[in-house]
Amino acid sequence: MLIELAGLPGSGKTTLLKELKREFEKRDVSFTDANTIAQKRTDDKNVPRFVRNKPHRNLLFRLTRFSAKNPEFFSKAEQSFEEATTKKFLFFLFGAHFQMAQDLQRPDEMVFLDEGFLNHCVTIYPEKNQRLDFLQLINSAPKCDVLIFLDIAAEVAFNRAVQRQSGIDNARERIIEKFGDIDAFEERRGNFLAAVDLYKDQNATVLLVEPEDSPDQAATRLADQLVALKG
Repeated sequence: MLIELAGLPGSGKTTLLKELKREFEKRDVSFTDANTIAQKRTDDKNVPRFVRNKPHRNLLFRLTRFSAKNPEFFSKAEQSFEEATTKKFLFFLFGAHFQMAQDLQRPDEMVFLDEGFLNHCVTIYPEKNQRLDFLQLINSAPKCDVLIFLDIAAEVAFNRAVQRQSGIDNARERIIEKFGDIDAFEERRGNFLAAVDLYKDQNATVLLVEPEDSPDQAATRLADQLVALKG
């Protein structure tokens, strides 16, 4: 089961993931994340021989599989980045990791992606006047089995993102340079909400984390829901 966590910077994705891991450890539920799979399963028996123990070949192999399985999305994303070569590279590197997680996940485990395609697509189209293009790209994106969306007010997320940079000079300016100001956060939140509605229209499994939920409360509730979905 592939599970994507989505939300604004500062919404608490990393904290929630840590709490979920603790919760699953207590329940003896098998879980991992896409990065761990990428680091530790390149020599599994179900990996082609020419790829084993060769991380650079593994990523190229997975990217080839990803582009072949998702040609419309791959083409749309490539057009969206235009000349932003570095961002395009990082985006498709994630695509290779996504494919690796999908290929190498074990039948009994939950695999978490704390930065899935929804987050990446919001980064490409951060502005309200780009929402139609954004939704068209999301519509063609490969979906995880479950989307967990952390909804939070834009101003709260912005202030949390700044606080995470405590001790760093000009923390506020750095966040604005990387993610935009509070208005930009608000526009991104609008894109997230529009995408969540699209996921629901497609009968995807969407689990919401409300602003008033503490991380441990949210993790307990989500763990109950995910175990039930896993069956």
